Amino acid sequence: MSEVTIAKRKEKCENCTKQCNKKRSDEGADPQQERDGVNGQMNEGSQLLLSACLSCDGCLSEDESLKISQQSLEELERVLALNKKCDTSKHKVLAVSVCPQSLPFFAVKFGVDIGEAAHKLCGFLKSLGVKYVFDTTLAAGFSILESQKEFIQRYRRRHHDPHALPMFTSSCPGWIRYSESVLGSLVTPHICTARSPQQIMGCLVKDYFSKQQKLSPEKIYHVVVAPCFDKKLEAVREEFYNSLLETRDVDCVLTSGEIYYLMEQKKVSAAELDSVPLDQVLGEAGDTALSRHEGQGPEGFLEHVFKHAAKEIFGLDVREITYKTVRNRDFQEVTLERDGEILLQFAAIYGFRNIQTLVHRMRKGRVPYQLVEVLSCPGGCLSGRGQAEGEAGGRADKALVQQMEETYSSLPVRLPEVNAALRTLYRDWLQDSSRASTLLHTQYRTQVPKDSGTSRMSCPWMCLSLLCAATCCLQSSASSGEGVSGCGSASFYSCGPRVCIVGSGPAGFYTAQHLIKARQDVEVDIYERLPVPFGLVRFGVAPDHPEVKNVINTFTQTANHSRCSFYGNVNVGKDVSVEELQRAYHAVVLSYGAEGNRRLGVPGEDLAGVYSARDFVGWYNGLPSCRELSPDLSCETAVILGQGNVALDVARVLLSPINMLKKTDVTQPALEALAESQVRRVLIVGRRGPIQVACTIKELREMVNLPGTRPEMVAADFEGVTEALKDVPRPRKRLTELMLKTALEIPGEKEQQRRSMASRTWGFRFFRSPVEVLADPGSNRTAGVRLAVNRLEGSGEGGRAVLTGEVEDVSCGLVINSIGYKSLPIDPSVPFDSRRAVVPNNMGRVQQATGLYCSGWLKTGPTGVIATTMNNSFDTARSVVEDMDSGTLDVSAAKSGSQTISALLEERGVKPVTFSDWEKINHAEMRKGEAVGKPREKLLTVEEMLQVARA
Repeated sequence: MSEVTIAKRKEKCENCTKQCNKKRSDEGADPQQERDGVNGQMNEGSQLLLSACLSCDGCLSEDESLKISQQSLEELERVLALNKKCDTSKHKVLAVSVCPQSLPFFAVKFGVDIGEAAHKLCGFLKSLGVKYVFDTTLAAGFSILESQKEFIQRYRRRHHDPHALPMFTSSCPGWIRYSESVLGSLVTPHICTARSPQQIMGCLVKDYFSKQQKLSPEKIYHVVVAPCFDKKLEAVREEFYNSLLETRDVDCVLTSGEIYYLMEQKKVSAAELDSVPLDQVLGEAGDTALSRHEGQGPEGFLEHVFKHAAKEIFGLDVREITYKTVRNRDFQEVTLERDGEILLQFAAIYGFRNIQTLVHRMRKGRVPYQLVEVLSCPGGCLSGRGQAEGEAGGRADKALVQQMEETYSSLPVRLPEVNAALRTLYRDWLQDSSRASTLLHTQYRTQVPKDSGTSRMSCPWMCLSLLCAATCCLQSSASSGEGVSGCGSASFYSCGPRVCIVGSGPAGFYTAQHLIKARQDVEVDIYERLPVPFGLVRFGVAPDHPEVKNVINTFTQTANHSRCSFYGNVNVGKDVSVEELQRAYHAVVLSYGAEGNRRLGVPGEDLAGVYSARDFVGWYNGLPSCRELSPDLSCETAVILGQGNVALDVARVLLSPINMLKKTDVTQPALEALAESQVRRVLIVGRRGPIQVACTIKELREMVNLPGTRPEMVAADFEGVTEALKDVPRPRKRLTELMLKTALEIPGEKEQQRRSMASRTWGFRFFRSPVEVLADPGSNRTAGVRLAVNRLEGSGEGGRAVLTGEVEDVSCGLVINSIGYKSLPIDPSVPFDSRRAVVPNNMGRVQQATGLYCSGWLKTGPTGVIATTMNNSFDTARSVVEDMDSGTLDVSAAKSGSQTISALLEERGVKPVTFSDWEKINHAEMRKGEAVGKPREKLLTVEEMLQVARA
């Protein structure tokens, strides 16, 4: 959020107000008639006016405007400054509650994961003088549970209460304002009365927490950090003000962008911030884990209410929900059926044009839904203008929003029904239903326009978010070529651009996701060699890192999009050629990753007992081609060559207590082998020094804290490292400091005791390069590794390993080569750089091959984490869209796409697996896992997968 943008909101030109007054004067319309006559449509002449009107807050009363203006950085700094000047008896205790939807913004801006972002944000706020920093997840749980209860009550009285259904559920103040001020009695009786998480958090802080801390509520200055300016409007509602104590539940709402702007003002960088854990409303007894609720995104509670209603009313357990796109990605339905009968039908409707359609249908009595989740911003809460607006103002930064969506989806889902903290608060705080009704619910009423003596305007176009929504939706409509009222898009898709993506790992799905969002007419088909999607997320991510696999939720949404299709069990290059794909599609994107291994190039690397990390990881993760690896784990010492995150993943799996692995999705054969493993010592070997190590601090910290193990380092490897740290970047410095502490410092008494009881060891060996794998004289098995001793030339991360001429032998029975993956050529028609093992390209455009693109590791080589691949893939997708828009890629002629390819495959006896087929496999694996207390038990052969898919 730039300074320009913030200033722009303070100094309005008022042209919109003049036009609004002029239109009212010209038409001579009665405000009450205008409100009663709203039909959800907007004529052409009012479209520009709508954008201006909703950006100006001209319809607010003077009192509301004043209260909103007081919710500012200046007000926060004023309170902080007063605390420094006045005596302690007059101090305000500052408490900040951060919405989970704001945390992805800080994660992207800071370049860290969402948990670390929360801790750094907490560190920044506390450095200002804030006493407590919470997140609002607990409050969201209350809001969800109360919404579930209210829906059941409304459903059961639907036959005698005309206002019972549909129930509108929304935490969006823009929609609430629109309903109360414009739609009136048409909608307000239908709005769920459960308070928003923001306002429930206000009650928690000012009522429950204040009592626990023995503070008077007015002593607490409560700030909420939210993604949207509209939440400021919600905080000043009259019903959220305690006149007796002269305090509000929420004193100030600041947007994510405003907080980030404050950091920039104070010249604070994320790298400098301390990581400070968030506080808990329940104190130390509270749960510190960040989580999110179910749903397609961070929007609302539809899925929770849907599943609860299915169980409570019809006795049906719904595990997964399938969304059906009705008009566009922001208007979707979910349906519960039994024996062909529709039992429940809910809708999620976001953005002005879709809400106008809903209102139009409602006035005609044609709303088939029992529940509608409504949000003003197209795309949902993460698109709130308080954090998603571009640097120069105006439309949302799409790349930023996409990164935030991916970051948010990495949070684990946690059901409020199983949250022990909520049960405790219901018992200890709310005590009875009447108290819950008072503190967790509110009422919405038709707003009667004030008389002409006030500054309030009654404007028929004042339709949604007073501060953010309409501009977004109008720009979205304009960029997609749709009118404000929307249009049936199905008729256009069949002749729009058709894109084929080869590979369904992160690169493939991220490319598809961006293409679908960037153009409203593009159709994407994803082809995958295996019957199952998700590539390295399924087969490469460590089994004890389930949070990383949460990106599968986002990929599933993409695969279920009406303009995306998945075709598994199709081996491109064998079943169908790339040239055949190019003839059937306007563009072909190769995203099949790096399935080859970089060889050591030393004698003995083909001995029994030597494995590539790719194959070893594939073995314990269920990759069909690695099913029969059966590594011999009967030795005491294992040597891993390479010091990246994959090397540490392998070391951790080899040394983890078996009870930890039993709770993961590691395959059963691997679990049994690891349970019998005799490996007690793992050495992780690298050719350079501690400052050049390739792993990250998260993985190193996991090794340091791994139960039942102790580190085994060589102190001499760290000579001179402390002095060299002053010249390295902060992330590298923190990583190296952790290594130094682990290697050289005497641990505390508790840690010493833990290490003394450890039966397994691990350690780094630096400045060593393999020159030979040594064989057991009596067999064709490995007996050790001969390592050349190196010295380092140069300093910092660019230091180069140079041989000294010395060698040393390390005895071991297991060697794992973890020096990297490499891509392989797929088809003779595709250019391939064999030396670099990539497809030669420029920004994803394959050289000398118009219409052919690449993304992911095939494009750059096997570097970076999933977030790196996301940005890499988005760049390729942008290149495709740019070429379509510029005419470089001719999309004027229709292409047949999957119709032609399906016919070719049928002729060749190949039957693809659809995404619905994959979901059968998914359900079967989850059922098998549930039976043994694991998240899933993977099917290990292609034959098993196909059998389940075709059942």
